[in-house]
Amino acid sequence: MKDADNRSAIHIACCEGHFDIVKYLLLNGASVHEKDRHGVTPLDEAITADDHDIIKLLISTGAHLTKDSTLLGDLLTSAAGRGLIKRLESFTLAGADLNLPNSIGMTALHAALLNSQNEVVQYLISNKNVNVNVKDRLGRTAMDLAVQMLNKGAIAVLKNR
Repeated sequence: MKDADNRSAIHIACCEGHFDIVKYLLLNGASVHEKDRHGVTPLDEAITADDHDIIKLLISTGAHLTKDSTLLGDLLTSAAGRGLIKRLESFTLAGADLNLPNSIGMTALHAALLNSQNEVVQYLISNKNVNVNVKDRLGRTAMDLAVQMLNKGAIAVLKNR
């Protein structure tokens, strides 16, 4: 049974953070690959809810990110620019590459620097999988932006990386 947006029970359970219900539905045949009419999967719902336990459960049963890399880059840079570390953690748990550029060529690290999201900058720089030397479409690295933004903390951390 689905609603008007073609959302199934597993979509709703993931969105609402009902781990035990998600587990029950999976044990009884629910698919982690179902998409609603907007192309949203149960994993997308769990990421939006920042429910790390449900994300891990879905991944362990075969779920994976289905968004194209540019859209995923847009979502990552949006989260970074708004200071949403938990969302970035959610994407990381789901297997996202934090180096993906958005539609205008910026990475999450670029967006965090441009929006003075210093906690996000620290989080990203401390992640060994984040490439601090990626250039945006204007040819700027994270260090270039840190200098441009006069962000002494980021400059110091980037020098040591």
